[in-house]
Amino acid sequence: MNEPLKIGEITPLRAAVLGLGIVVLSLLHYITPYEKVIFHTVYRDLYFLIILLAAFWGGFKFGLVASGLVTAIYIPHVYMTWKAQPGVNIGNALQIGLYLTAAWVVGVVSDRDRAKTVALQKSQELATLGKATFAVADEVDSIMKLLQEALVEKLRDEALMSRIRQVYERLVVLKQSLVHFDPAVLDGVVEAFSLEDALLEMKGDLERLGKAYGTRVNLRIDTDSTVIRGRRNAFARLVKELVDNACWASLGRGVVTVRTHEKDKRVYVSVEDEGIGIPEEYRDKIFTPFFSTRPDGRGLGLPICKMLVRELGGHLEVLSRAPHPGTAVRIAFSK
Repeated sequence: MNEPLKIGEITPLRAAVLGLGIVVLSLLHYITPYEKVIFHTVYRDLYFLIILLAAFWGGFKFGLVASGLVTAIYIPHVYMTWKAQPGVNIGNALQIGLYLTAAWVVGVVSDRDRAKTVALQKSQELATLGKATFAVADEVDSIMKLLQEALVEKLRDEALMSRIRQVYERLVVLKQSLVHFDPAVLDGVVEAFSLEDALLEMKGDLERLGKAYGTRVNLRIDTDSTVIRGRRNAFARLVKELVDNACWASLGRGVVTVRTHEKDKRVYVSVEDEGIGIPEEYRDKIFTPFFSTRPDGRGLGLPICKMLVRELGGHLEVLSRAPHPGTAVRIAFSK
């Protein structure tokens, strides 16, 4: 699949076509006698085609450049013919304003459409990756079941059993890595959504997640409607992953609080627990894939959270006071 041009880009061929069009129309304008008004009207209107194509192909930036060039070339012609055709040239002067307006409107629409196309393509690529890795995870699961059956049979060859156990353990890690590329998350639609509404929608899920650990999960929303752009299900996955970590660290006591607050023109989503905290020697490693302090941990939760935060346009930081209890994970979004 060909990658679409980024916003503000245009191919050399299209740029050459636009430049040639401006040159040809300008030459025709200046070599055609003033009396042939109908020809000048046609040339003037054809400038619109050049400007609209520039805005459509290259967005607002190139539409503005094209309209600026046309205006710079066209103004001397209007000035030279003003005395001979004052009535006509008042309309021509107003036409220059229309050139700029057309470039602005079509350019802005083109930029937005191109941004949506790029986002959609990225979403489709992620979905394809997710489906492929999920299929591999399913195959790995089948192999693991066969190995497990072999271990249950208690093979007499101890060396072979040891090797099989090693393979089995490595497959467990591989499967746990692959299932994080769940198509249900990767196949989401990029859209603008309310951060507060998304949190309220998952309130029940968060409370049930806390009950599974014997921990109470509270939701506090201290901000008004904050709109962010991204995949809504990715945001939900992010918050649930952080709450799961916080509930585990709470060891069945205390409260996990998910709250929003505003400070210095930023909106923060915080997941705070009263658990064991993160030892200082581990703080530089928590975002390293496959590093975990949990006995059953995969070491992928926080690295994936960091990736999701970056995709949503936020910034993630972890505040821990170990050996004092409690950890706070904060996600900052610009307003």
